[in-house]
Amino acid sequence: MRPGAIVDGSSGEVACDHDHRYPEGVALMRDLGVDAYRFSIGVDVGIACNHAPRGRRPLTPSRRIDGLRPFNGGAAPIGREGGTAGAGVWGPGAVAAAGALLVDRWENRPSREELVVPVTLPSTVRLEPGVGDAPLVVVEHPAATARVHAYGAHVVAWAPAGARDALWLSPDAVLAPGAAIRGGIPLCFPWFGPHPDGAGPAHGFARTSAWRLVGATELPDDEQRPGGAILLTFELTPADVDPALAALWPHDFTARTEVEVGASLTVSLTTTNHGGEPADLTQALHTYLAVDDVRRARVDGLDGGPYLDKVDGDARQVQDGPVLFTGPTDRVYRGTSARLTVSEPGGRTLEVAKAGSRTTVVWNPWAEGASGMRDVPDDAWPRFVCVEAANAADDAVRLPAGETQTLMTRLTVL
Repeated sequence: MRPGAIVDGSSGEVACDHDHRYPEGVALMRDLGVDAYRFSIGVDVGIACNHAPRGRRPLTPSRRIDGLRPFNGGAAPIGREGGTAGAGVWGPGAVAAAGALLVDRWENRPSREELVVPVTLPSTVRLEPGVGDAPLVVVEHPAATARVHAYGAHVVAWAPAGARDALWLSPDAVLAPGAAIRGGIPLCFPWFGPHPDGAGPAHGFARTSAWRLVGATELPDDEQRPGGAILLTFELTPADVDPALAALWPHDFTARTEVEVGASLTVSLTTTNHGGEPADLTQALHTYLAVDDVRRARVDGLDGGPYLDKVDGDARQVQDGPVLFTGPTDRVYRGTSARLTVSEPGGRTLEVAKAGSRTTVVWNPWAEGASGMRDVPDDAWPRFVCVEAANAADDAVRLPAGETQTLMTRLTVL
C-alpha cells in the first residue's frame, strides 16, 4: 500500500492505491487526468479524486451520504468516520481518516468550523470576533502590532514598535458580510476596477470572501527580520466564494495571502491556476497609508514614469518630479517596479517596496469624491493616500495552466 492510499474502514482492503495527501498527490492526480478535490483530515489536508477506485465500478448515486452528495460519474466521496464512502462501492465504514470531510461544491460545503484546518497560535496571536464567521486575528508582538480580518484576508492595522499605525482605516468602515472594508490593505482580485464584462462588484471577490486561516508561525529574530515577526497565512479557493461571484471568473485556483508582521509589514498574494486553460487576471494590494494631511504629502520614486490619468479621461501623461496632491488623484503608473517613499514635511517617511508588480496606483478621492462614499466621513479624505502594488491595464497577468504568480508589497517606517 502506498503512502496516502485510502483504505476501506470495514474490510481493511485498499480502495484507491495512490497518494491522496495534499499537496504531494496533486501532480499524480493530474498525471491520471482526473480532478482533485480538497478535504480536511484532522490537522492535515488531503485530496479526493473523481475517478472510480481501482477495480470497482464508477460511483453514480446522487443521494446524500453523511450530508455530502457523491459526485456523479465516478466520484468517490469520503464520508465521516463510521459513515459511508459510496454505499455499494466501498461499503459502509470506508474512510480516509477520522473526521475526513470532502469539499466538492458550494451547496454541499461543510461548515466553516469543519473546514478550517486547526492552527496552533503563537502566544502573541489571538482570535477575536470579526466579520460573520471569519475571525479577526490580533497580533501583539514585541516587533509590531497588527489586526487582520480573515474576511478578505484584510490587514486593517499595523504599527511597528514605538510608532503609530501606518495604515488608515475609515471610522465608518462597514464590517458586515458582503461589504468591502474601507481602509487598510484590501485585496483586489481577480480583477481590479470594474469587471471586464461590466458584471459583478468592483475589484473582484477576494475582499468580500471569508478566507481560511491555515497558518500562524513565529519567525526568529535574525538579520533579515530584526526583532522577529509573525507570519499569518490565509487561503481561498472557489469553494469559499459565493457561486454567483465565482462564476464571473470561472477558473480553478488557490489564492494564498501571507501577512508578515514585524518591523516591516509584508503582504503577498499568491495565485495558482489549477485549471487546464490560461487565466487572465488583474489585481492590486490597495494600500491605504495614514498621513496627517495629504495636501502636504509627496510620493517620490515615480519621476519620469508614464501613467494613465483616470481623473482626466485616461489621458496618457508622464510624471514630472514627485507626486503632489492638489485635487482628486487617480493615476495608474505603468511598467514600473520602483521602490517609493511617502513623506510629509516634519512628519514620518514610509517606504513602499513591491515585487511581482508592474503597475503602481496612486489615489485620493479629495472632498468631492469622498462626499459620495458612505463609508468615508466628509472630513476624513485628507488623512490617507493609497499607494498600491498592482498589475492592471497594460500590465494584466495571463497565468498559464499549472503556474503560480505572486504579488507582494512591503511597508517600512524609515
